[in-house]
Amino acid sequence: MKWTSRAAEIFLNNFWLKFVSVCFAVVLFLIVRSEQVREFNLTGRVKIVTAENVVVVGAQERAVEIQVKLPTSLFSLPPTEEELMGILDVSEQSLGRVRVRLSRYNFPSLDDRYSINVIDPWIEVDLDEVITKKVSVRAVLQGLPADGFSIERVTVSPEDIEVTGARRELENLETLSTSPVNIEAIDQNFSAIAKLELIEPSSIRVTSDKVNVQVFIGENLQEQTFDNVPVSIRNGGRRAYRSSPSVIKVVLRGPEALLSRLKDGDIRAFVDLRGDRTIGSAQKVWLEIPRGTSLLQVEPDTVVIKR
Repeated sequence: MKWTSRAAEIFLNNFWLKFVSVCFAVVLFLIVRSEQVREFNLTGRVKIVTAENVVVVGAQERAVEIQVKLPTSLFSLPPTEEELMGILDVSEQSLGRVRVRLSRYNFPSLDDRYSINVIDPWIEVDLDEVITKKVSVRAVLQGLPADGFSIERVTVSPEDIEVTGARRELENLETLSTSPVNIEAIDQNFSAIAKLELIEPSSIRVTSDKVNVQVFIGENLQEQTFDNVPVSIRNGGRRAYRSSPSVIKVVLRGPEALLSRLKDGDIRAFVDLRGDRTIGSAQKVWLEIPRGTSLLQVEPDTVVIKR
């Protein structure tokens, strides 16, 4: 108990003198510390400003490495991204490649307390005339339709799009491609919104960066020849007639799965003698073909009628 009282007595003895001494020491510490400098190595960005009819070939913004110095204090914080966004005005420069030096004045948002040093202060800027033209749009497809189906046609809307940019970048530009449109295993017509693929960095700008791609799908069609299709006689009355030749060749087009199941007898070839039963005359051969197929060739397409 005596020890506690003694400690309290020592602490309270000349208390205000001790308090003032501590405050003086803190102030002295801050004064000495403020004479030191903190450094930050940061990455800033510079936006390039041009005249109205001039554009930068390549990136419109450039990254720069900056060394930032400021006095050390309790509130010493590195600058924000907004403060490190600079402006490089080249509106008075002529067309072509120019070399411009960056300085503290290119960063107007930076607090005056900061001292900066741009590590590589020289920036090369390529300036060119702005032009506008229309180019066609090409759809890029990825994958294959389902088995038995194929692509009949592809349309893009709009077919052409207006682009703006540097003359040297647009003079040889004739088409823009879409991002890949996935058509893997589709078995019916398909549409999708696709984004245009633009090279970056580039001065090229488009009125709209999205187009509508429509893919029209059809079944895979094959051709198949049937060499021995029998020819029948219809409306011959009670008399027996026959044709010469008695079989003909027929070529059909249709889905592979359907054609593979057909036989010669599945195709109906006939001569209609209604109203004309002239023996020895050439008669036209008529055909009834399976649904889903189309007729490509008949050989011969006429036969001679005999008894």
